Amino acid sequence: MIQYPDLEPYLLGIVERFGQPPIRCYDLAQVIAKYQADGMSEDEAWEYFDYNTLGAWVGETTPCFLRQPTEEDA
Repeated sequence: MIQYPDLEPYLLGIVERFGQPPIRCYDLAQVIAKYQADGMSEDEAWEYFDYNTLGAWVGETTPCFLRQPTEEDA
């Protein structure tokens, strides 16, 4: 199971999926807040996340990120 060591404090749990290996699930809001605490603006944090974290496919055990639903999701 792939893990992101610098994001482990924001680990929510392990996601189980039928026929696939389990993956780690991190709290998206806390990950963005961490990037901002590291000195990034909110826009920079989202851009960094989109490209370097979410966009970093490292195989079928690539972690996932959980966010709260928005009105747009309804």
